[in-house]
Amino acid sequence: MRSALGDALFAAKLTGSTSTEAGKSSHGPSSGRPALRLRGRQCAHRYDQMLERRWGVKGHVELLEAAVTAVSTTPPTQLNAHPAGHSLAVLLRGQAFRGNSRETFSVDSSRAGKETRLGAQRRCLISLQQRLLEPFERSGHRVDIFLTVYRRLGGPMEELLNPLGTRVVSVTTVQQASTPSQLLPLGVAVRAFLAWCAEQSAGYAAVVVTRFDLYLKVDMHRLLGDASSIDGFRFLFRESGGHWRHHSERAATNRTFEMSQRSDWRRNLRVPDAMLAFPFAYTRCFLGAVRNELFPVRNESRPLGFLHNMIYGLHRALPANEGQSPRWSYLVNGQFDSNPCRSTCMLNPIYDLLPRMAWVTESNICQRAEDFLFDPVSQSLCCPSPNYCCPNSVSSCRDPGAIVFDVEKAGVSAGTIVRHWPLKQGRPYSWELTRRSREVVRDAWLTAAAALQDGGTPAKRSWVLQERAKFRAAAAEVMTSSTYQRHGEYSGE
Repeated sequence: MRSALGDALFAAKLTGSTSTEAGKSSHGPSSGRPALRLRGRQCAHRYDQMLERRWGVKGHVELLEAAVTAVSTTPPTQLNAHPAGHSLAVLLRGQAFRGNSRETFSVDSSRAGKETRLGAQRRCLISLQQRLLEPFERSGHRVDIFLTVYRRLGGPMEELLNPLGTRVVSVTTVQQASTPSQLLPLGVAVRAFLAWCAEQSAGYAAVVVTRFDLYLKVDMHRLLGDASSIDGFRFLFRESGGHWRHHSERAATNRTFEMSQRSDWRRNLRVPDAMLAFPFAYTRCFLGAVRNELFPVRNESRPLGFLHNMIYGLHRALPANEGQSPRWSYLVNGQFDSNPCRSTCMLNPIYDLLPRMAWVTESNICQRAEDFLFDPVSQSLCCPSPNYCCPNSVSSCRDPGAIVFDVEKAGVSAGTIVRHWPLKQGRPYSWELTRRSREVVRDAWLTAAAALQDGGTPAKRSWVLQERAKFRAAAAEVMTSSTYQRHGEYSGE
């Protein structure tokens, strides 16, 4: 593996014609707005027809949509103060103030849990400002933000509004505490946005749809370009679950990153849905995709909650035409986990998820473009984390050529390990660290256990005994949870 030498090479290597659909250029004579508006209307119409033709599905979708109610309001900062000159709309949706565990969507109401959630949400909004909003504004764009939240917000609304300021032009509140699918409130967000545009006679060059819990790591204007240049769907990368090495079918595991015509990862059509962009003219087309992906096949027993497979529908709803701009492109030419640290931490170079991944972010793991190394065998980028090894061309971290995480080279302190790292890895996942790194982590946890003071009330003594036992068990597990012999070393400095 070799290092991708900094941001300039990162931008040049990972974006461009190789990441566009079928290798086509993303700029051409037919990429003008009138052509896009026509294609957008045709796409929305085809999606409506696709829903009509699948017996019973349209009625089921409409029943689910009718059960979700929402109220849209205008923030006080926007009353009588909305100038013209729109160019980029950002739709921010999902659960704000998310919980801390790998899977939970619940809200931790404890004092410590509340502080964790508030702090994580602030960091995500700061990264949104610094790496999406301000870069576009510095390039001359006006950016408007449309929030869609749940009635049970999980934190003060001011925590969302104040950092974003007068950019927020509308807030839509889903009245239900939860919904059967995340796609239903996403549909609410898109319809509320379209209704606002119709009411204000407003339009935009492009739309970005993203989530509250994304912590952005790169300048998104450098990846997306000006809003007027977005002439098709822009997906971040090809999506691959971080558990691919643990797949029950070994043949499927072995060919995930194998370079051959039949199994080349570049033929993977799954896409991430945590952030995507498209021209404003495709907004109704996108809404059609959201509605169709609730039940992509007729016999689904319950609605799906993701858009990972939406390209299959786009193939039909937005057919390719000679001489027109590509229907979609990938901003980063690689395959990564769009939901990192749900299983293993197969990290991507664009974002982390907070607070779930706070231990990764606080440890400064894979936070720079140059941390991701290029593997010529699999033609893909990879950055080792404490439970994911590189390169992607090895199907097991026990492979002699596997590169595992080095705590000392990454500069992770003992205090960070004690305060932020999880104390265990749930099966079938395990720590993938160099031998010296395991010893460093073990010693950090044993020192923390020894530092816990006895005494105080019976409740305090009981808590100390429990915490001490947890640290000691974690210290034993980190030395035995996987193999570390014969591993390569991380050299992405």
